[in-house]
Parts: sequence; structure tokens; C-alpha cells
Amino acid sequence: MAGLSLEAVISSRFSIEGNVMHRNLWAKTIYRLNPGSTAASTTTNQFVASTTWEFPVLFKYTIGDNRWRPFVDGGVSFRSLERAGAPGPSRHGLTAGAGVAIEFGRLQLTPQLRYTRWAQGESNGYYDVKRDQLELLTGISYRMPTAMHVGNQRMVVGVLGGARLNETLAGVPNRVDKRAFGGVSLDVNVRAGLSIEADGIYKPIGTTGNSVLTWEFPVMLKYHWGIRGARLFSEAGPSFRASGNLQSSIPPSRYGFTAGAGIEKRAKRIGIAPALRYTRWSEGQGYGGSPGSTLYTPNSVELIVGVSF
Repeated sequence: MAGLSLEAVISSRFSIEGNVMHRNLWAKTIYRLNPGSTAASTTTNQFVASTTWEFPVLFKYTIGDNRWRPFVDGGVSFRSLERAGAPGPSRHGLTAGAGVAIEFGRLQLTPQLRYTRWAQGESNGYYDVKRDQLELLTGISYRMPTAMHVGNQRMVVGVLGGARLNETLAGVPNRVDKRAFGGVSLDVNVRAGLSIEADGIYKPIGTTGNSVLTWEFPVMLKYHWGIRGARLFSEAGPSFRASGNLQSSIPPSRYGFTAGAGIEKRAKRIGIAPALRYTRWSEGQGYGGSPGSTLYTPNSVELIVGVSF
């Protein structure tokens, strides 16, 4: 497996790391013919059952200030399928790990042992996808010489989560709606009272036994103002959506417009910002090719909570 990593430093001890990793999931079948007889034979076949992308989002705590710095990390992992056989692996899990960061100037080598416990996946009655994943990873990174700024503008990174308040699918039996979602955010201050926020949000959409996996990318202009000690904000801008694991399903629309409003409160280095957000997606394709029947509803109402650092 191989991938990319981005780490945002919060303080001398804490940081947030996001990974994108491409991984093949292998399966093994063993055929035994005429067991117990003189003509017995065994045939073993190994093959790639699924091709996946994994997206761990981890909080990281680093110990010490020397060249060798141990660390521990933990967080959530998401998984999308580029190609999947049956059974399909689960789409989310919990990840924890430990390692050491070794500095060579601005280059950093980070070997670590990482464990992921995936949620229960699908089964075809013959074999299942293992839920426990233990791996040895080695990362090579370059440490930027300055803090996170764009010109003279401050950048704020964070995580967010929430839930849909309305149904996502229409006219589909066995639909599963109102699912939770999560992601990461980046907010760049433009001037006093104005900022630009970009999010990457993982949102599965599905029915029982099958989920279309989506990543949404809203890019919004935010206006902040204060009333009686409370700091309020409104936001609006375009949203883009990528989808995977369609499995013969119709893909959702790829773009829309998002608007929302909320309140934010900061306590030292931590900021909390609950908001109500509405997205109007462009019309998707008709369900089953029949006109007038929509698979994905174009209206999305969500309660979302952001935590920034």
C-alpha cells in the first residue's frame, strides 16, 4: 500500500494528521478434492477481492523535543471502494497507533505500528472481510519552515461532524437515512469579519446492504458578527461531490449550492461552532431511467458541529 499524508501542527505537542492510502484487499480460496483418499488434492488460489482507498483522520500527541520524538495517535478511518467483489468491506472504523519521529533537518522519518478495528462488513456465507488490521507504516515528510499562514492571513484547521435532518433518498425501498457524517475543515481569515472555509466531508448514502460513498467539498464565504457577547456567522458558497462504490447505482449529482448560519465560541485554543446548513444539489438522474422519479433528493438539511484549533 502507499499514499499521501498531511499534518497540521496545533501546538508543540498536538497535531492533526490526515492520510489517503491505496490498498488492495487479498482473499484466499482453498479447494480440497477427494479428501481422505489416495487421489486427494489441494488447490490454493489468491486474488485481489477489493481495491480500496482509506482515509484516516488522527489526533497526534508527540513526546519530547529531541531529534527522536515518540508519538501516539488515534482517530477515525473511512474507506471507499474503487473495485469490490462480494463480500464488501466495512466503510468506517477506529484507528490507534504509536511510533517515533526521527528528524534529519527539515526531513522527518516516522516509522509506526498502527491498528484499525473496522466495523462489521458484509458476508456472502463463505468468507468474511477481517475486521482487525495491524500494519507497520513508514512515512517520509517535509516540515514547512513557517506556521500555517497564507500571506498575512491566519489559517485555522479543525474537524467537524453532524447528522442529516431530512431523507436523502426518495422512492427507494429499504432506504437508510439520517446517517452521521464527519470530516475536516480549513478556514482562512480574509479580513476582520470575513473568512473562507473549505471542508472535506465523508457522507455515505445508502439502502440496506449497499451504500454509495460520497465526499462533499463545500467552499464558502463566511461573515462573522457579534450580538450581546455571542459571535454569530452566516456562510454560503458552492459545493462539489465525488462518489464511489456505486455497484450499478445511479451516481448523485456532482455540484450544488450551500448556505448556513450558526454560532461560535472559543475557549483558549479550542473553538466550537454548531450550525444549521442547507444544500440544494443540482437535479440528479432519474431512478431506473424513468422520468419524474428521483433517486437522490436535491434538498439536504444538516446539523453540523465544527471544532477548530
